[in-house]
Amino acid sequence: MNTSQLRWLDLLRLWPWQQSVLFGEYFPMGRRNARPQVKKSAQPANQIERRPGPRPEPRSLPQIRWHLEIYRLPKLGYTLQECEDAWAYANKDFIDVCRDYETYPPRTYHLRFGAELAIAISDGATESFASALWAEILTFHAVNDALDKRDRDNRLQANLWSYMFDTETPLSNKLLDEFRQWVAAKAKLWKRQANQWRVAESGGNVPWFIEAKAERGSHATLLVLLLQYDEPSHTCHYRVMAIGDNCLFHWRDGRLFKMVPDLLAEQFTVSPQLIGTDTDYNRRYLTVEGIQRSSGQFSPGDQLWLATDSLSAWITKESQTERQANQLKKILVSEERQNLSQVFDQLRSDSRMKNDDITLVRLRWVD
Repeated sequence: MNTSQLRWLDLLRLWPWQQSVLFGEYFPMGRRNARPQVKKSAQPANQIERRPGPRPEPRSLPQIRWHLEIYRLPKLGYTLQECEDAWAYANKDFIDVCRDYETYPPRTYHLRFGAELAIAISDGATESFASALWAEILTFHAVNDALDKRDRDNRLQANLWSYMFDTETPLSNKLLDEFRQWVAAKAKLWKRQANQWRVAESGGNVPWFIEAKAERGSHATLLVLLLQYDEPSHTCHYRVMAIGDNCLFHWRDGRLFKMVPDLLAEQFTVSPQLIGTDTDYNRRYLTVEGIQRSSGQFSPGDQLWLATDSLSAWITKESQTERQANQLKKILVSEERQNLSQVFDQLRSDSRMKNDDITLVRLRWVD
């Protein structure tokens, strides 16, 4: 090897080529924290420090693949920045929220034995003030606190979520009061950030109708799913908690195996159970009867879908007859992400589905 070749080798060793644009574009998994481009939104941001992005697992780990896809579509005629739905998911190493991405690419995870995964979706009430922010705060903290087992000065959250997911323990009024306390703490975050955004947007001259709307606070639904893999049985146990008309659909062998909460098509109304930022509202309307809990086994080949209300209502309606169920299966088991988004747009355009924001989180176990 001549002197010129040695100089080039030294240059390659010294130059940080792994951090270059070309390396990131053509070898995205080579970066420790590779993430899509972030597009800032006009909505108030959730000022919370986030964990690093997902890391690729070593090849020596067992081949357990959970394929996660997320769809978040605004009402027809609106932009994604105006969407009032929110999602978040986390395991012990990372947390991702909808604010980070304009569009979200499907990802496949190779999870360790005993791994946990938490997913949450929320639908902010359109008539509420800054409801998108409230939905984001609820989903972020729900998945974060559901997995947080660290010791801290206040260990209420870890214990609270353990009991909230425990279907064998009756949901008592004492536990409900603790959950209301958890909500109240998150409402303080919402009030601080919403007030900052309100003043910034109005330049200090806040219209009276905005002030009145802000005084009433914000409201949103919430559905949280917690999964834990079990090595001996090669299955995954899941637990779910739902407040409102967001639904979990468990599909097995191409058929709807379970739905939580188990609602009829006509039960999707304009007045679902909501979580508010106002303490008095929660004391009056957030009741034990309004919190639905369930559990089940997630097995290889199964699919779990978390859907907001308009999509849940459509799925429920389309599952009522065998012919409709077969059409639903053909549409929604599609592997084409773009086609599925187009299907949702067409259904809303044809008034077969309510023109509302849509969020669908689809988790498939590819064995």
